[in-house]
Amino acid sequence: GSTHTSVALVHSTMVFFNFSSPFFASPFIQKYGCKRLCIFANMLSALGFSISAVSPNLPFICLGYGVFGGIGLGVSFLASIVQCNEYFEKKRSLAIGLAMCGSSLSILIMAPLSNYTLELYGWRMVVWSYVLLNLSCLVWAVLLRPLKMQQEMERGYTVESTALTQVPNSTPTIIPYMELSELSNTPANVLPTSNALPT
Repeated sequence: GSTHTSVALVHSTMVFFNFSSPFFASPFIQKYGCKRLCIFANMLSALGFSISAVSPNLPFICLGYGVFGGIGLGVSFLASIVQCNEYFEKKRSLAIGLAMCGSSLSILIMAPLSNYTLELYGWRMVVWSYVLLNLSCLVWAVLLRPLKMQQEMERGYTVESTALTQVPNSTPTIIPYMELSELSNTPANVLPTSNALPT
């Protein structure tokens, strides 16, 4: 019994949050990493689609499908692309281009499949299929591996809590920022710095 305009608002809300959420989520990638953020985002979008699948009215559908679903899809896409950026060096632009094309190709495939499911089982079953797809993306999110830290270890650095320590020789060790009062208790070869990697 809803108008076409009010129903279209659901998808418009999802597109808005899908494209705007990466801007706000980018700082969390530095803090939590692509893997954790992608897992969280897929769970959020699956929860949002689940809410919309059982919603009794349009505002709940807009909240679940539009807000939660849009944020989850946008953040998981951002985390995947950032992680893909770390996997390649020589042909990085080609790899990211293929990943972006894969996203567009999935949209092209999902449109007729969703329409076919809609005609057979109704719109709620279509949304439940989106829930299953988001849960399957959790498997791919778990497989994400941060390679930057691994490359640093291969070049002779080990990770100890928040500090990078150079292994081969006893050159200055990188530690987090310290107060001046703490410098008197530190060894001579330890220099405070601000998250800069040794050259």
